Amino acid sequence: MKIKTINGKIFPTNPFDFSKSLNFINMFAPTGGEQSINDLSFTKAVYMEDQTLAFRIEDEGTVEKPILNYTIFANKNISESVKT
Repeated sequence: MKIKTINGKIFPTNPFDFSKSLNFINMFAPTGGEQSINDLSFTKAVYMEDQTLAFRIEDEGTVEKPILNYTIFANKNISESVKT
């Protein structure tokens, strides 16, 4: 079975420090162990619209010119409503 993926970019309003968001998520006890976090990325699995998905968000930009890359992974075609 081939994994389906969608890639894109998010352009947050500056200033935006993704590492501060990762630090908060990492310290937020109610979701501890539900995701994988490293210095520059966040990966999590979710269930949406009868489909299990995983997504990864990676920091590419700077605080003054923030860019986040995202990848959505699924084992079947990803519906249009999930894409939006």
